[in-house]
Amino acid sequence: MLRDTMAFVSDSKEMCLLWRSCKSGVKSAYFRKRIGGRDKWQALGELPIEDARALVRKLRQAAAIGDIERRLGFASQKEGVSSFRELFAAYDAYSAGVDIDPNTVKNNKNSVGLILRRVLGDGFDVEGARVSVFSAQLLRDFAARSIARRKVACAELPVEVARERLESAQRTIKSTVQQARSLFARAALQSSAYARLSLPDLREVMELIVGASTVKAYEPPAAGVVERIARDAVGLRESNRGMWLALMLEVNGGLRRGSAVLARWDWFTVVEADGKGVPVAVDLRVGVAKGGRSVLRFDAGLYRDMVAFKGDGGGEVFVLPGESEVERLGVCAGLVAWLKERGLDRRQPNHELRKLYGDRKYSEHGAEEAQRALGHSDAKLTSRVYAAARAKRALRVM
Repeated sequence: MLRDTMAFVSDSKEMCLLWRSCKSGVKSAYFRKRIGGRDKWQALGELPIEDARALVRKLRQAAAIGDIERRLGFASQKEGVSSFRELFAAYDAYSAGVDIDPNTVKNNKNSVGLILRRVLGDGFDVEGARVSVFSAQLLRDFAARSIARRKVACAELPVEVARERLESAQRTIKSTVQQARSLFARAALQSSAYARLSLPDLREVMELIVGASTVKAYEPPAAGVVERIARDAVGLRESNRGMWLALMLEVNGGLRRGSAVLARWDWFTVVEADGKGVPVAVDLRVGVAKGGRSVLRFDAGLYRDMVAFKGDGGGEVFVLPGESEVERLGVCAGLVAWLKERGLDRRQPNHELRKLYGDRKYSEHGAEEAQRALGHSDAKLTSRVYAAARAKRALRVM
């Protein structure tokens, strides 16, 4: 520790960065940190101002991470436990074997990184860390920090808007935790890909409930809304073919908006044709679906009508018109406005179409077929959300 504290001059733009001049006029940089309640100065040497500031930012972040790790008991990670790098590799191997969509795999791994970095700082080395850091306390801290961040963002908003956004944040927190815990699903842990891994006891992590429930009580559309959409869809087919194609994908394919935007013509596969080559049976393989790839039998007549707009109201490669994703998102935004004009005044009216699609699948074919078509990873979710009592609200638009 340097004794002559008066010789230090604080940097005007970077906290904890100090400068000290020697007799020759050369300035040396120092990083001030607290150890055991006392100030300590770490010599950084003769550095350009911007380099010194960048280095101190990293040192401050590392010190903050160290404090959090000590508080959570992560300072000495358990030896012999696999790293997240090894866990991710095992999860990749397991997912390839059971044909889980690559985007789902990526999202699940990203959720682990998001949780760790939210608590331990952006500079935390996720892949190099041992899986023992993934604890129930970590998840509780992740939830608390996420809600605190959202409260700050909502401070100036009207009360009702702030409440809705906080509820949305709670649902997002629970979804993120569920995605991260997918890496420790029972089927994955029992697979050969995980056989060589050494993992800690994760029972407390798996049993912990974080955030509010993502399943809300169903409120059906107002009377006449479904009928109005079905009736006006006939005119939409001629007035705006791009929006009609989006409506067909969401109503009759159950696609989410993101999947509709990415939908390509080669997602459709003709599995049976008559003697003249006219499709009589068509499969639609959804390339981006929660829980994995979902394949459903698409109405052949509707498919023929949709293909008639290929390169006209639709695109050559993507089903919706537009070379860029932004253009295709604009088509979906137009459909949202169209649905709201017809009384489907929900925060996500296009997702309401997916619910109506699920209603129809559930009522016509049962929970198992509805789960497969919707791409749900858990049949319980399908049964809980899509009840037979909702079948009268099912929508079919041709």
